[in-house]
Amino acid sequence: MRLLKFALGALLPSYGFSQLSSCPQPELRYTPPRILPGFSLTKIADGFAHPRQIAIDRRGQLVVASLGDGLVGLKTAYDANGCPSATTKRVIVPDDGMNFTHSVLFSRDYKRLYASTPDLALSWEYDSRLFKVKGTGKVLIKGMALKNPLAITRAMAIPKRYPNLLLVFRSSEGDNDTAASAISTGRSMIKIFDLRKVPEGGYDYVRDGVVFAHGVRDSVDFTEDRYRNFWGVDNGADVITRYGESIGMDNPADEVNFLGEVCPDEGAMTPPNYGFPACHGVWNSSALANNTLNLQVGQTFTIYPQIFTDQQCQTETVPPRLSIFPHSAPLGIRFYNPHHPDLGDELVDSAFITYHGPTGHKIVNVPFNRRTVAAPPTTKQGTTDFIWTDPSINLADCKSEINVGPTAIECLSPVGLTFDEAGRMYFTSDQTGEVFVVTRGSK
Repeated sequence: MRLLKFALGALLPSYGFSQLSSCPQPELRYTPPRILPGFSLTKIADGFAHPRQIAIDRRGQLVVASLGDGLVGLKTAYDANGCPSATTKRVIVPDDGMNFTHSVLFSRDYKRLYASTPDLALSWEYDSRLFKVKGTGKVLIKGMALKNPLAITRAMAIPKRYPNLLLVFRSSEGDNDTAASAISTGRSMIKIFDLRKVPEGGYDYVRDGVVFAHGVRDSVDFTEDRYRNFWGVDNGADVITRYGESIGMDNPADEVNFLGEVCPDEGAMTPPNYGFPACHGVWNSSALANNTLNLQVGQTFTIYPQIFTDQQCQTETVPPRLSIFPHSAPLGIRFYNPHHPDLGDELVDSAFITYHGPTGHKIVNVPFNRRTVAAPPTTKQGTTDFIWTDPSINLADCKSEINVGPTAIECLSPVGLTFDEAGRMYFTSDQTGEVFVVTRGSK
């Protein structure tokens, strides 16, 4: 019933959807995005250089990792009408050339703040009462930098059951990586590091740590559900060929991957292989050159048929649990499990994913049936649009890391998202330098 009730939103005409709330807020410089009826979207802050992920402390205070600004704190307040605003904006950790490009999170007791740069994972002692860090940052992990200027995200997470473990993703150098080079250099994998045993100067990412998953091409974000299982979003390759034919427009799919539970007490285990660089997910089977196995959505194909077959992709790698339209660029994923689900009980246990573009520029909801995605892995319809760019906008014109020309226009570019204990959603838009909040009801 939950799935049916919420999925009906996808059937409503787009012209009837709400846009921004009527609450006082900074003006948008672009066509307002749309949001499902019954929800309000309010911008509470702007002027960030490049805000990426966002975290929330025990007092409901926000910390944003913003490239060029550093780690920036936001305090929010709600007036008698329920209208939100940011009452404080302060730099908690200055950028100082560190380039905080993506991840920010808190320890389970909120006494430490973690963030990543293209090369480092760091932590600071944190005081939520004073809304500041104490002392200088401690280097936890080093040696993650890559030559590719776009491969800068280092997603991180701490398992609820194991607060002394840190999971860190390091992306691929490029789509021409070989399996051997990717593994030997610690690329395209998620590793686990023990925070109780950090050596002087930090772990070396390539040499140290335990592999949790590999073959994840660009797992820009991953998160834990309430059943202790991790789920990640993976950005598919941009330009690939198969049997000499270019197939990069319609394939591969972007992905939602089931990563499973962190089980450090079970000894050495073979980490699952999610396929990259050999295997990729099908989106448009009719555009797949030499598709002799009649592969469909939810299955994987090889781009190295001379050394790895389609059949091996089916038997030796983990397929995506849900396929996403190519080049949607999912950059953030979080489950909705607050103490007070202000957005609605029907959303509890579901996941929200931010699509950054160039075919995305939206936030979608993924209904779950307890421990897994409600939709089958063979579908293209496993998500429901929650917030999206106005349909009059040509998404190809939207400004992005790869579209910076003079004709590029500003569009909503969601990246990080989080929820407070009241169930309200906060998210960043990096290309426009903004932070928004989503609440239930029309304001």
